[in-house]
Amino acid sequence: MKYLYFIVCFCSLTICHAYAQWEHHLDERKFQLRVKQIDEFMVRFNGTDENKPQIAPSGKERTRCLRNLFNVDAFRDEGTGDLNVTGKDFISRVLADSIQLHFEDSTWQAEVLCDVLLQDVPCRMTFVLQPERIRQYEYKWVIKDVQGTLFERLAQHSDTLAILSPVEHETGFIGLIELPQTNARHFTDFYPAGYLPDRLSALNAWVHCGLLKIVQPQEVVYIFRAVPGYEFRVERFEKRGSYNTGWLISSLQPVQTKKTKQ
Repeated sequence: MKYLYFIVCFCSLTICHAYAQWEHHLDERKFQLRVKQIDEFMVRFNGTDENKPQIAPSGKERTRCLRNLFNVDAFRDEGTGDLNVTGKDFISRVLADSIQLHFEDSTWQAEVLCDVLLQDVPCRMTFVLQPERIRQYEYKWVIKDVQGTLFERLAQHSDTLAILSPVEHETGFIGLIELPQTNARHFTDFYPAGYLPDRLSALNAWVHCGLLKIVQPQEVVYIFRAVPGYEFRVERFEKRGSYNTGWLISSLQPVQTKKTKQ
C-alpha cells in the first residue's frame, strides 16, 4: 500500500512539473490566497507584507513577489518554462529605480467596461477613471474619459454638407426648427470647422436628460505608467487548481519616456 501511494504521488508531481515549469517557481507559501484586490497587488508589487514592516527594495524577496504578479500563461518562456525576457527586464527596471505603486499616484487609471441602456437600447461603454485628490489624505475616483461606439456618431458628417443658408438671418433663423429632425445623425455639420466632439459633455447631457442608465460593470482593467519605459495592464484571472490567480499583469507595452533637457 505504501509503495502504491509513493507511485501515485511521484506521478502527480511529474505531471505538474511537465504542465508548467514556471509554476514550480511560484512562492506557494505567500500565494495560497490569490491576489483578491488591486490593493493587494500594490502591496506585493512594492515588496511589503502585512507581517513584515518592509522588504528591501532590491532584495530576493521582492524579486520573488514581482515574479508572482505576472500571468504565467502570457509571460512563460516556451523554451525554459521560466519567466520570459520581457518580464525579467521589467523587474530589473523596477528594482533599479525602486519603483513603488500607491493609490494617490497620477500614473494609473481604471478602464471599466459597462453594459448601459441609451434610450432603452442596450449597448456597451468604457469608463476611464483616475484618482483625484480632494484634500490631504483624501481622494476620490473621477471619470476622466468615456469610450464606445455610441460616440462615433457624434463625429459623423454627411456626404453632402448640410448648411444653414447665408440669408437665414433675414427670416429670423426659422430654419433652426427643422435641423434636429432632418439632420439628427449629422448635426455636427452645423458646427464650426475643426470641431471635435466632447464625449464627457455628451455623457453629461444623456445623464441629465434621463436617457442613459448604467446597468452593470462587466470588466475592469487597471493601467499603470509608473515604471519608466513601460505601460502595464493588470486584469483579474480565474484559474482552477493554480496559485497564479487574481489580479495579475496581463501585458507590458514599451513606451517612450520624455527626455529631459540638459
